Amino acid sequence: MKTSIIIIFLFLAGCATLPTNPNFEVKAGETVGIYIEIPENLTHTFIGTTIFNNFEKDYPIQWDLEAYAYKSISQSLKNAGFKVINLKETNVSYKNLKEFLIVKDKKWFINPKNKDTFNTLQKNLA
Repeated sequence: MKTSIIIIFLFLAGCATLPTNPNFEVKAGETVGIYIEIPENLTHTFIGTTIFNNFEKDYPIQWDLEAYAYKSISQSLKNAGFKVINLKETNVSYKNLKEFLIVKDKKWFINPKNKDTFNTLQKNLA
């Protein structure tokens, strides 16, 4: 049985523009790795009409938003028939996953810089 590892990232740190996703098919029963990184505080940034009106304010979160997001996403994926792995429990960090995949000719490839991370994921999660 061929096992695929698919990684879902959820970062609430800002917007990013990504290339168009290549077409791929994920079948029920395959493994999906989830990595969620949500800061302990939410930040409100206000841009005023002048620099003197700008401000930022941190709001502490009174609930475990990261755990809630993981539970919600993983439950939806499990209901769809996928095996779900929390990548944070595998000691994989955001630094390891940053630029993990590269897109070339509308196909995803493992970034050569992250081949060790891929091998670790494949060995531990496959």
